[in-house]
Amino acid sequence: MSAKIKINMNNSYKLGLDEVEGLETAMRRAFEPIKKILANKIYWRDTFDVDTVAYKSCDGFIPHSHNCGGLQIHEIIPECERYEFDFLDFGEWNGEHSLDCKNHNECDCSLPVDGEFDAALRIWFKFEGLDDDDKLNFYLVVSGGNNDAPYFRTKYENTYFKAEFSCSSVNGLQRAASKHIKAIVDLIK
Repeated sequence: MSAKIKINMNNSYKLGLDEVEGLETAMRRAFEPIKKILANKIYWRDTFDVDTVAYKSCDGFIPHSHNCGGLQIHEIIPECERYEFDFLDFGEWNGEHSLDCKNHNECDCSLPVDGEFDAALRIWFKFEGLDDDDKLNFYLVVSGGNNDAPYFRTKYENTYFKAEFSCSSVNGLQRAASKHIKAIVDLIK
């Protein structure tokens, strides 16, 4: 094990985000430019935060074996804000929703009120564990789109950006992630 990476094993069956000392803090610090841009664009929410992704089994949740934890932003972007998020795929009106009424009793007033034109935005900064050279491995992905509104199933998400990278230490994470974080900031600006 590298002297640059301090591991705190707490009876986990695999190395995860919590077992690498200082890793979550370093990942949050690296994620800060993305959070700042989105906090300005997502004005309709009072608070905006980055969630920790679970990787340990609990309450019937069984994570994938390659999931070692990470950070995630998952937001639903209303269709009326599409101009601020022009890289996302929103739902498109196909003519099914209409106010075409032959008489008042047979009026079909099905309007887009269930979010079918909204889009999901997911930015996931995933820790993928240590490799054979004791390097910390990471995966960054920006995905989302309309696909299955109002449920926004992740298996149908479009991928707008993805990158894999590694670093030798927790302190080196900021530098290793910087060009990828900048690319995401440029995408969401």
